[in-house]
Amino acid sequence: MHKSLLRQLKQILGQPGPEDIDALVGKAVQAAATPGLDPAVAGLLENFGDLLRRVESNYVQFDRDLELRTRSLELSSEELTRANDQLREDIAARSRAVKSLRSTISEILGEQGIGGVGADDELESLSRIVANLVAEREKQRIHLDNLKFALDQHAIVSITDPDGMIIYANEKFCEISGYFRDELIGKNHRIVKSGRHPNAFFEQLWKTITAGKVWHGEISNRSKSGEEYWVAATIVPFLDEAGRPYEYTAIRTDITARKQAEDALIQARDAAEAANRAKSAFLANMSHEIRTPMNGIIGMTNLALDTELDTEQREYLQIVRSSAESLLTVINDILDFSKIEAGKLHVEKVGFDLRQTIDETLKVLELRAAEKGLPLRCQVAEAVPTRVVGDPLRLKQVLLNLVGNAIKFTEMGSVSVSADVQSHSTDAITVTIVVRDTGIGIPAEKLGDIFEAFAQADSSTTRHYGGTGLGLTISNRLVNLMGGTMTVESTVGVGSEFSFSLPMGIGSASASSQQAQTTQEVAPGSTLNVLLVEDNPVNQQVALRFLEKWGHRVTLASNGLEAVDRVAAGHFDVVLMDMQMPVMGGIEATQRIRAREAANDLPHLRIVAMTANAMQGDREACLAAGMDDYLAKPISANDLAAKLGYVNAEEGQRSSYAHAAAVFDYSLALEEMDEEILVLIIPLFLESYGQELDAIAKACAANDAPTIARLAHTLKGTLSAFSAEPAQRRAAEMELLAKGGQVADAVQMQDALCREVEALASALRDRLS
Repeated sequence: MHKSLLRQLKQILGQPGPEDIDALVGKAVQAAATPGLDPAVAGLLENFGDLLRRVESNYVQFDRDLELRTRSLELSSEELTRANDQLREDIAARSRAVKSLRSTISEILGEQGIGGVGADDELESLSRIVANLVAEREKQRIHLDNLKFALDQHAIVSITDPDGMIIYANEKFCEISGYFRDELIGKNHRIVKSGRHPNAFFEQLWKTITAGKVWHGEISNRSKSGEEYWVAATIVPFLDEAGRPYEYTAIRTDITARKQAEDALIQARDAAEAANRAKSAFLANMSHEIRTPMNGIIGMTNLALDTELDTEQREYLQIVRSSAESLLTVINDILDFSKIEAGKLHVEKVGFDLRQTIDETLKVLELRAAEKGLPLRCQVAEAVPTRVVGDPLRLKQVLLNLVGNAIKFTEMGSVSVSADVQSHSTDAITVTIVVRDTGIGIPAEKLGDIFEAFAQADSSTTRHYGGTGLGLTISNRLVNLMGGTMTVESTVGVGSEFSFSLPMGIGSASASSQQAQTTQEVAPGSTLNVLLVEDNPVNQQVALRFLEKWGHRVTLASNGLEAVDRVAAGHFDVVLMDMQMPVMGGIEATQRIRAREAANDLPHLRIVAMTANAMQGDREACLAAGMDDYLAKPISANDLAAKLGYVNAEEGQRSSYAHAAAVFDYSLALEEMDEEILVLIIPLFLESYGQELDAIAKACAANDAPTIARLAHTLKGTLSAFSAEPAQRRAAEMELLAKGGQVADAVQMQDALCREVEALASALRDRLS
């Protein structure tokens, strides 16, 4: 019987056992049969056992139901526990995610960008921020896509791995290279290598980008079809955390058209330079060819005019000389213009007497003005200094042109020259010089072109007055080269006024140039042993007649080789050396003479170049070869005389130029220099010149021609700062010999160079003491 039912029956019936219950049920059935018993009670008693069984069945079912409910509750509890655990894990993960999200956003925007986000609304706020970031990123992506599209339309873009293998190529790259994208991807970038650049070019490129640096440059590539194309490239390395490149992005632009244009310009430039060289060579040759016979014409005419002539003969010869001199003026104008056009005409900055220069220039023109009955007046303001620094020869040339024109175009009235100070400072001055005339004047419409080449006020001017039409052009450009400006005012029938202003340095009032210390003149009886080196018979006769007329003893050599032999065999005070001769020219002959002097410690022989070449560079070539001076043909008597001798101002005795060179006064040369500059540079030179000479000695001992040439060149530049002409010339000779491969001759120059430099150093020490 079910324990719960039994417990209930025990409580009702008083602790019966299961057997008692069964007995009681039997008695109830028996009692039901009692006669006269109420049928309902009889039915109850009869069915009492069945009732108990049903109640017991209900208890059993209840137990089963309770067990099921309990099990269900147990299961539900376990599921709830698991759900709670999962929820806790989810919450923890959420917290970690929120924390990480907040940290990430903080890194992106900073704490100020997050703002005050509370715990309750943190996820929602962060979600809004993330949404905004996503939206912003989308905008940036669209912007970057647009930039990429724009870049792809213009630039050639490729990306490679660290080994140079292409991992990306844009459409522009495919288009210019002629390769399909799948032909480029996975290939090394050498696929478009043109072969134009040397290996060192790419070695430097790789050295740059593998070091993590951006490389810029221009590269020649070759397309699939074999056509070369040029790009301006920028290669950017992208680095990993260790600083090593993990890929390279190359952005290039097509510059083929520009390079082709550059090539065309280079070719045009080369052609122009070749044409300019040809023009210069032509002008030099024409100068030589024209000046050689002109030398004979003018020289012989001057010699003939010095003889006894009747009036008619003298008139004829004077016309010949005047015509020859006019032709020479035309030649000089054309050559000067060519030099200026080629940028090969340079101006000097030397100390000179400005008043004396103006006076000497006008004296040359006084006779021409007097022949036309024109007064030639000059007025120099008191404020104009005597000593200035500039180019006296170019100033004379400008004055000769302007005043010569004024005289030429003036029939009545006068010509005047004035000079005044325009501006003044401690060490510089601007002088304005004005040339006025009362001549034919220039029409107003022509004034704008008056300084243009070959321009004249009237086409008939040349026929009537002569000239090349280059005088004003040359004068204006010379003034410009000297840092000045030129203007013109003119009225037809009244006259013209040409004005030019020149900036000049201010020289020391007490200083005097070497020319001022030694007055050059020629006097009979001053006898020199002269070696004349000239191959042209006419030029030989002209020079011989002048030299013999002045009483000099002359030895003739027909070429440079013969001159070298005669110098070695005899004694000469001066050599007049032609530049262009058969067998051996004057440059090589001079170099050999200088080398012999250096090798045998011989005195310096004065060599004066004579040349019909008059282009810029001829004088420099002569001096670099070791010559002492330069005489342009046609040779005038005065110029030749000036090159041969001078009167010592102190002794009043004539000496040879060889003696002058041997006793060069370095102290006197220093007088021409600015005192403040000397104070600065003398200590530097005295401190370093010994090291420079030692370096030259070591290079000579090693027969190192390039180093000898370089060191001599450097020393030459230093010496020029002190106007140390003999020392500078020795350095120039050594440099030239070393550059020409004549190492032994250059080495032999060392002692002579050292002597001159030490002489300069001694003068510098005296200056400091």
